[in-house]
Amino acid sequence: MIKKHKTLFMIGGLLLVLIIIMILIFGRMFIKTNSSVYGNRLKNIPKISEKENRKIATSLEENGEVDKVNIRIQGKIIYIDINYVKGTKLEKAKEIANKIPEMYEEKIIEKYDLGLFLIEEDDENDETKEFLIAGTKHPDMKTISYIKG
Repeated sequence: MIKKHKTLFMIGGLLLVLIIIMILIFGRMFIKTNSSVYGNRLKNIPKISEKENRKIATSLEENGEVDKVNIRIQGKIIYIDINYVKGTKLEKAKEIANKIPEMYEEKIIEKYDLGLFLIEEDDENDETKEFLIAGTKHPDMKTISYIKG
């Protein structure tokens, strides 16, 4: 039977070898263990301690216009949510937020993006926002650009 269907067995064998090779290749591509979601993009950036973030948040909260500050880091982006007290003018809120890059060390500002959310909520109803502004700063840019939300 093998002599009679020699070419069929050769094609089947080659097909089996190709399937095994494809399984190995796809397995390596899709099943990665012990690797970060961000790959090696975060390898050479300075780490920001929770203590440093807390110091910056406290510094902002000492301003009479700021109610609370939440800072979180996700990959190479520092997200800062600033809740302002009722009655804060938008220009004053931006002025306070524009000082944030100066609060971080130069080596951090050179590597991280900043994502700012400036929020003034109504005291009586947390869902009513007087203003909600998003600001971003790329490490290559000198200023923060704002988008009304």
